[in-house]
Amino acid sequence: MKSSLAHDDAFTALATRLDQEIEQAILPHIRGEIRADYPFQSSSMELFGAGLHKNLDTELHVKMLDHLAHKMTRETGFAFRYAAFREVDTLLCQLLRLANRKVPPEARFKEFGV
Repeated sequence: MKSSLAHDDAFTALATRLDQEIEQAILPHIRGEIRADYPFQSSSMELFGAGLHKNLDTELHVKMLDHLAHKMTRETGFAFRYAAFREVDTLLCQLLRLANRKVPPEARFKEFGV
């Protein structure tokens, strides 16, 4: 199991990496200040949604992981699902914590802190 300090270090590294990408690449790309390799041209939800769904399919990938785990032996599949989904959940919670920092206090989810 990861220690709390390692968990905080992982969150800090993730937050730093995402903040840098957002501020130094994605936002300038959206504004037309630079041309980066993203599947969208602007912040238009129509264009963004098309790019997001074309290139990122988290729900499908989770279903595929579960499908493959069902093809493993019962014990291995159980162990794999537990470990894999724990990792996915940890990452999603870290992203929620980071997103919480970027919204006004009244819009935050209290359970994910600031």
